[in-house]
Amino acid sequence: MSQNQHLTIVGAGLAGSLLAVLLARRGMTIELFERYPDPRQHKIPAGRSINLALAERGRAALAHAGLLERVASFALPMAGRMLHDESGQTRLQRYGQRDDEVIWSVHRGQLNQTLLDAADAHGVSIHFDRRLSRADFDAGQLHFLDSQDQRHAHDFDLVIGCDGAGSALRQAMQSVTELGIREQALGHGYLELSIPPDAAGDFRM
Repeated sequence: MSQNQHLTIVGAGLAGSLLAVLLARRGMTIELFERYPDPRQHKIPAGRSINLALAERGRAALAHAGLLERVASFALPMAGRMLHDESGQTRLQRYGQRDDEVIWSVHRGQLNQTLLDAADAHGVSIHFDRRLSRADFDAGQLHFLDSQDQRHAHDFDLVIGCDGAGSALRQAMQSVTELGIREQALGHGYLELSIPPDAAGDFRM
């Protein structure tokens, strides 16, 4: 892949925005498309607000992007998970063997906004409110719809899909060639609890 190619990334979540930063830092011209509005200007839906745990592999990727120090400023160390039994007793189940072996809790929305800011700073062209509706791989053209159902065509040299588990780009690829995909839905969900600090500003649990 040469630096003169027009590289398109579909999906401006964590993977897509980080990839855009990494490739832009190598001098490539990047266009990034996202189906949702800009999260820096609109409230993030509750379903996407859950914190994530950042381990060393993720920290290494952020370091390559020159963003580790910035993200570390709003990350909290987690030494383990607290187990609560039915009798009210608690027990800490450590993630590592030593005290310094921790993972880091990071707000997904804040991390995504940081990555988008970095993508902007590196000259990435970001298009929000663009939902992929069709891909013509022979013509090298993607077709998007906005929230008003207006159509937008985009020519590409190379396209990378970072649009999540229900990837529209993957479905478009599957329609023209067998990818060997196997999808299995989980029979459960998750519940997110927000527990504010106590009057002294300390953790309650």
